[in-house]
Amino acid sequence: MTFKIGKSIELDTCASTQEEALKLLRQSKDLKSLYWVRANTQSQGRGRQGRVWLNSEDSLLCSVALEWPKDKELPAWISLMAGWALFESVSSLARIGQSELFLKWPNDLCVTKEEQNFKLAGVLCERKSNKLCIGWGLNIKGQPSHEKSISLDDILKSSVDKLILYSHLQENFHKLLEQILSDEDQGQNLIFHKICSVGMKHFWGKALLFNKSIEGTAQSLKPDGSLVIRNATGKLETISSGEVTL
Repeated sequence: MTFKIGKSIELDTCASTQEEALKLLRQSKDLKSLYWVRANTQSQGRGRQGRVWLNSEDSLLCSVALEWPKDKELPAWISLMAGWALFESVSSLARIGQSELFLKWPNDLCVTKEEQNFKLAGVLCERKSNKLCIGWGLNIKGQPSHEKSISLDDILKSSVDKLILYSHLQENFHKLLEQILSDEDQGQNLIFHKICSVGMKHFWGKALLFNKSIEGTAQSLKPDGSLVIRNATGKLETISSGEVTL
């Protein structure tokens, strides 16, 4: 199965690009297309684990919705693929050194500046039955409200056209999706290799899992997208859900 670049709408403001994209999908009879929504602002944007996503006109806020094939299992690492699509778009267009830009498991886009790590963007994946919706929120310019966040213009000291960046993201996501659907094993290996070799930074951090705190160094990813860390005693532990802090 292949997906077409389907309907794409631009909004000045909305409650949530996630809800608007799902609405487009529900209204359509074409289940082989991607439905994209971009908004300048959203009033009820949300992030992972029920967090509120604070945003402004200085952010890239967008979502895509699609009907996942019923005969194909939804990969557990689909959010990693969405994060990688953004990683490729930002690193190629903004020309940030790949040693500075990295993915924080499972899908935050971060950057190292002056030996400190800052969040540049977040990705949210939601599934309702066979309907999949993925949203991205990227700080383009200005000063993000969270102290551990950063914007592209603060890194580059120059402006980036968010519409061009949005176009690159659409293209990269569609390309990766087609690779996975045409050959799931090969597509999975491709994403796995790229993220492990370039996109996922080895860090000393803390993982919160079911109220249990594990400190350690990121080692690798498993094929299902789980994160493998080495704890302070040298033991390897696998994290399939939770939150990682740097």
